[in-house]
Amino acid sequence: MVETENVASIPWRPYTPAIAAPPPDQDRACSIRISAHDFQRLGLIAVKKNSTRQKLLKQAVAEFLATMAQDYACACLRDRPGACDKDCGEQA
Repeated sequence: MVETENVASIPWRPYTPAIAAPPPDQDRACSIRISAHDFQRLGLIAVKKNSTRQKLLKQAVAEFLATMAQDYACACLRDRPGACDKDCGEQA
């Protein structure tokens, strides 16, 4: 434990994050909360499809994002990162 009168003598060091951010091409983490019943149902479907809950959720999100990209016709929402032309219009 550092005593308060000795704090001024502690050398200053620049902050360096302990963990660097993942490169842009790696998956990012995201979590959701679902009911116990839906969690169980998702698990049963995963077993029947020889998959995992994670893979099923990633597939569902990919399908949702593809649908939204079509609905809003905005380059920002398409599959290619960096394709935004800032011409989305007033579609909200």
